[in-house]
Formats: sequence, C-alpha cells, structure tokens
Amino acid sequence: MSNEIDKDYSALIEDYEDALMRLVMYRVAQEDGKRLLQEAQELDISGFEVPKELDEKCLKLIRRAALLRSAARPLPWKRPLRSPPHIEGSGYMPL
Repeated sequence: MSNEIDKDYSALIEDYEDALMRLVMYRVAQEDGKRLLQEAQELDISGFEVPKELDEKCLKLIRRAALLRSAARPLPWKRPLRSPPHIEGSGYMPL
C-alpha cells in the first residue's frame, strides 16, 4: 500500500516539475520575443539595412544548401513503384 502511495506521490512530483519547467520556458520565450521585437523596431527606426554584399552571400549560401539537400533525395522516377491495392469490382487484379 505504501509503495503505491510513494509511486503516486512521485508521479505527482514529476508532473509538477514538468509543469513548472513549461511555465518557466513559456515566460522565457515571452521575454525573448519582447526583446527581439524591441530590437527589430530599433533597427527599423535607425534605418539599418543589410549590406548588399552580405545579402548576396547569404542568398548564395542558402541556394547552395538547398541544391545539396535536393541532390541527396532520391529522384521521383527512381523510387520503387508500389502496386496499388486490390479494389473489389474495379477489374484490377494484382500480378
């Protein structure tokens, strides 16, 4: 009996700790969001712009990464074909 109570108590403590961590992380995310919005507004007000060279370099890097990622995927026409399921009354009979 006492072993069951200890398990229930431990489960309650674990649930409490999980909920507390979620609340803390939620508050941290809110504060980070406020800070980042404030920084974005300050940059807009100051007229900050990303230098054209840096913008082009970043876009080139993104395109290259996308190309490498797409090259790693199998081509659609090289994937193995699956037989469609047999549907009663369709006239299709699997081989």
